[in-house]
Amino acid sequence: MKKLFITTLITLLSGVALQAQYTGWSIAANGGIATGEFSEITSANVGADFNFLTAVTPNLDLGGTVGYGRFLGKDIETDFGTAEVEDYSYIPVAAAARVYATDKLFAGLQGGYAFGVEEGSEGGFLYRVKGGYKVTEKIDLFAMYQGISNDGDNLGAVGAGIAFLL
Repeated sequence: MKKLFITTLITLLSGVALQAQYTGWSIAANGGIATGEFSEITSANVGADFNFLTAVTPNLDLGGTVGYGRFLGKDIETDFGTAEVEDYSYIPVAAAARVYATDKLFAGLQGGYAFGVEEGSEGGFLYRVKGGYKVTEKIDLFAMYQGISNDGDNLGAVGAGIAFLL
């Protein structure tokens, strides 16, 4: 299933790139606070992404993203003392869409798979919702919510980030 998803994503991105008039690459860094059912055992989320977006219409970009993310584990108190929750690292691979409301304001959506990095860690369906502002032609600021869902469990974070267009 993972191989099928990656092959489909690459095929879609290749087809979009052939029909677009411009292509944009960026590197983004983000950070946030864990939310939801796992916020008691994870404190924060940090990540970095390499993004590819291409204009399909003047107000719509399509593309994809790949990166690295990490949810930082907390030390929690139990009846047997303090337990250290391990960090959860993942590699997100996702398709992306961005819609421009104005020349400066945009909303984005990403959907794909987060591959667990540590031995024995599972991945899950990855989704991100973004809203942002184009500060300059080369710098975007954004707020986001992201989640990783696996068998009804959801690891989420709300945060902010910055992207540098290459």
